[in-house]
Amino acid sequence: MKHAAVLLLSLLFALPASAGDKDRARRLTFLYGGRSRTYYCLIPSRAAPDAPLPAVVLLHGSGLNGSEMTGAWRGIASRDGFMLVAPNSLDSAVWNLENDSPAFLHAAVAQAAAQHPIDPRRVYLFGNSGGASYALVLALIDSDYFAAVGAHAGLLDPANNPLFADARRKVPIALWVGNLDPGLPVSTVTATRDDFAAHGFPVQLTIIPDHGHFYGQVSEQVNRAAWAFFSKTRLPRASPVNP
Repeated sequence: MKHAAVLLLSLLFALPASAGDKDRARRLTFLYGGRSRTYYCLIPSRAAPDAPLPAVVLLHGSGLNGSEMTGAWRGIASRDGFMLVAPNSLDSAVWNLENDSPAFLHAAVAQAAAQHPIDPRRVYLFGNSGGASYALVLALIDSDYFAAVGAHAGLLDPANNPLFADARRKVPIALWVGNLDPGLPVSTVTATRDDFAAHGFPVQLTIIPDHGHFYGQVSEQVNRAAWAFFSKTRLPRASPVNP
C-alpha cells in the first residue's frame, strides 16, 4: 500500500499541465562540501540560447525530492519561459542550515546557470511543506539573493523570530495554506504572516478552501499564482549567479 501511494504521488506531480515532451527536468549532480549533491534542472525548449532566464528554486517537502517539484512546475515553466532548479536536501526528511545552507543553494543555481544563463535579479524561491518552512527561514537570512519567496503549507517557527534582525531586505512573501490541513492550522500560518508584516515585509496569505496538506491537489493553482506574484519583482541589485 505504501509503494502504491508513492507511485500515485509521483504520477500526480508528473502530469500537471501541458508541457511539451522536450521540457523535462534533467537530474544532475555536482560535488559540494566533499559530497555528491543532486539537483533537477528544467530549461524551457523555447528559450533563446544566450538570453538570461528567470529561475525558480524549488524546495521539496519532507521525504520527497526535487523531481516531484519540477514535475509540478514544468507546465507553467515551459509555457511562460523560466528555468526550474530543484535541489535535493542532503537528508530527504529535512532541510537544515548545516547541510543545505544558502551557499549550497547558490552553488546549485550556479551549476544550473552553467547550462543556461540566469537573470540574477530574477531568482525566486518556492517551497512546499518542510521546504516551505525552510524557504521562510531563507527569506530572512538570504533576502538579497532571492527576489521573492513563496510557501505552500509551511510556517516560520517562532523560535526563528530572532532571524528577523538578520534580514538585509524586506523580501516579498506569499503564503498558501489549506483550511483543512490536519497538521498546520490556519492560525499558525496567520501568525507567520503577522510576524512578517510586523517586521515590515510585504506578505500575503491565501487560505485555500476545502484543501488539506497535499500539494499535488492544488499545485497548478498555487504555481500559477506564485509565478504571477514572483514576476512582479526583481532584486534592486544583482547578486552573483552565473559562473
